[in-house]
Amino acid sequence: MFIVAAACVIWYFQQDNGKGQEKGKKSRRNPCCTGYCWAWGIHMGSIAFGSFILAVIWAIQIIMAYVASKMEGAAAKNKVVAAIFACIQCCLACFERLIKFLNKQAYIQIAITGKSFCPAAWLGFQIVLQHMMDFGLLAVIGNGFMYIAILLIALGTSSCCWLFLNNTTKYDGLSSKWLPTLLCFIIGWVVGKLFASVYMTACYAILQSFYHDVELSKGKNRPPRYTPVELKEFVEKAQKL
Repeated sequence: MFIVAAACVIWYFQQDNGKGQEKGKKSRRNPCCTGYCWAWGIHMGSIAFGSFILAVIWAIQIIMAYVASKMEGAAAKNKVVAAIFACIQCCLACFERLIKFLNKQAYIQIAITGKSFCPAAWLGFQIVLQHMMDFGLLAVIGNGFMYIAILLIALGTSSCCWLFLNNTTKYDGLSSKWLPTLLCFIIGWVVGKLFASVYMTACYAILQSFYHDVELSKGKNRPPRYTPVELKEFVEKAQKL
């Protein structure tokens, strides 16, 4: 996640006054290689700390699931106990999603500012609060496109498998064609999920970079310098609406 975020941040700030990445002064810097160097050489402690927080939450969830399994008899007899355990598990699941979101914003801010985990997480949280509507729209629209893409990849993969099995005599000995088709659907879903996670991380990184660019420009009384031409035109059209 950090390497993807760092690559997007580097790409964003390679823009040179609207001339584009290829004509920018820093266009020779490879975003992915630089992201790897930052991750392993500079920010490994911050990345590990964010992962540790998430691991603690997972450990608490495992402990609560174990306690709930041991208390199944008491929960079946007492509806209040069952409701308490259900509420605790729901709160932990919500807290896990919140920490994942904050970790993502923190990693992006680490890539942008070079700060350690806690200051970067606080800065990312402040930007999300200040522009809650924009991040909310990105989450709704982005996740919508993401799940559509995942479904299309999975359905396309399973359809190709089904057509292949029906148009070849090499696998006539198969007792059923549904199992390999189902396996291809699962593999396509997993691969689509991985690609979609990269897409969403890139979207959040570009949005955070844009607001950081805006803040840098405010102090110098000039328009954002590094904003890509397409994004700048989109923002200008949105402001006119």
